[in-house]
Amino acid sequence: MIIAGGTGGHVFPALAVAKQIELQSVPVIWVGTKSGIEAKLVPNAGYKIEWIAVNGLRGKNITTYILSPFKLALAGLPVPGKVPNLEVHFLNQIYLYLIAL
Repeated sequence: MIIAGGTGGHVFPALAVAKQIELQSVPVIWVGTKSGIEAKLVPNAGYKIEWIAVNGLRGKNITTYILSPFKLALAGLPVPGKVPNLEVHFLNQIYLYLIAL
């Protein structure tokens, strides 16, 4: 499972990692947003994507910062149910800063 989105600086490196993982016959499932660049790039690259409702933190108010951990936790709740037979072979974070809407 790859979680990367928002900008090309996150998505393009993650796509390169996904390609290398796929070359080892390991299935790749992506988690991202419908509003980030990943919404177009990931499906076009041939990867399945599961959607979560999150948004960036930069330029937001203090309330958004305080609520962000809770909203992020809630945004990720549906993901395990969408991929119940997921067997983790590799985990990589590509400097992802998110906040739920």
